[in-house]
Amino acid sequence: MPAPVLHSEVARVLGEEIVGGVLPAGHVLSLAGIEERFSRSRTVVREAVRVLESLGLVVPKRRVGVTVQPSSAWSVLSPQVIAWRLASDAREEQLRSLTQLRRAVEPAAARAAALRAADEEADGARGGGDPNATPDSADGAPSADAPDVDDAGDDPRPVDALLAAAARLHELGLRGEGTGEEYIEADVAFHGLLLRASGNEMFAALESTIAEVLRGRARLGRNPEWPTRRALDLHLELARAIEEGLAEEAEAAARAIAGDVLREIGGE
Repeated sequence: MPAPVLHSEVARVLGEEIVGGVLPAGHVLSLAGIEERFSRSRTVVREAVRVLESLGLVVPKRRVGVTVQPSSAWSVLSPQVIAWRLASDAREEQLRSLTQLRRAVEPAAARAAALRAADEEADGARGGGDPNATPDSADGAPSADAPDVDDAGDDPRPVDALLAAAARLHELGLRGEGTGEEYIEADVAFHGLLLRASGNEMFAALESTIAEVLRGRARLGRNPEWPTRRALDLHLELARAIEEGLAEEAEAAARAIAGDVLREIGGE
């Protein structure tokens, strides 16, 4: 078995024990002890410790050992740390805190996305398109050199992709496929698109974090097979509000989506 698999398994087991409180802050591990416990070589153990150290879970010191760090030092937004916490006995607390993060971030991202869409619409109405575009001929007909509309790039606008993801969620949800892989990935895609549509790189940087929250929630069996009609409709309302540049409505819909999830898990 290749070493990367071996060291990742050691890191996973120790990581879950650290974030779950089995190995509390201040606990000291020795490399020899880890070797003996997992029957792995010193090289594999060192690689596992490097992974944990990179995530802020431990600090190795010569002649001391590997010291477990308090949660304040952890890379809590790392998808790996999130996955370990959701697999540990601390899963309920982790799910609540991450859903609270969603409720704080997604409404702001939705508002920014709607304002951005409104600005782009206004720019288009003022003729603020590509300044290098070939102008139409004087009689109003496209010039011979002007590219045909069908020759434009095939990539959809972010808001079009968002609308498509919302429609797909709606379709799958009404078919009772809320626990299926396709629904889960459509949900992940929707919320990732929402963060990116904001135009804010800080929000976009949270995409993998939010994706792990949504997948983790599904792994914990918190996705209903039949999502509520309200939840499905809210995703459509959010996408349409962004498309129409309605910032207040977009923000309210995003807040309602995250708020409903938070209430479902007993977070408020």
